[in-house]
Amino acid sequence: ACAEWVALLYLALRFAKRSTGVEALPLGKGLETFATAALATLVRTLCLQAFLAATTAFISVTSADPTLLAAHLVLKQFYIIMSFVTDALAIAAQQLVAAAPSTLEARQRATRLLGWGFVTGVVLAALLYVIPPSLLTDDAR
Repeated sequence: ACAEWVALLYLALRFAKRSTGVEALPLGKGLETFATAALATLVRTLCLQAFLAATTAFISVTSADPTLLAAHLVLKQFYIIMSFVTDALAIAAQQLVAAAPSTLEARQRATRLLGWGFVTGVVLAALLYVIPPSLLTDDAR
């Protein structure tokens, strides 16, 4: 999300530099939609990172056992990898729906992609459930 904001500023500055002496359409309306979507993504990302940091801080403060914190951090990495998988699906889905030639086709694609998203979530949850703890540690606890 931060990269989107940097790109927005960079493109706006380049556009402003190139458009001297050229009558251009109002820049604000086109960028307003992009900025709103980027802001929503930025807020979502910041909230997620704040939650994960707070959870890690809570576990480190309330537990004297360092293995509990280590286990939490390993599982947090699994969670982050799985979020990358689902984000990749979401990005591809946005493009597929946006490129649909008609509203009906867009709705059909969206419905199909929602099904794929549900299946992906179930598969990832099942993977988390069946991963043997011995894969992560040899500690009996």
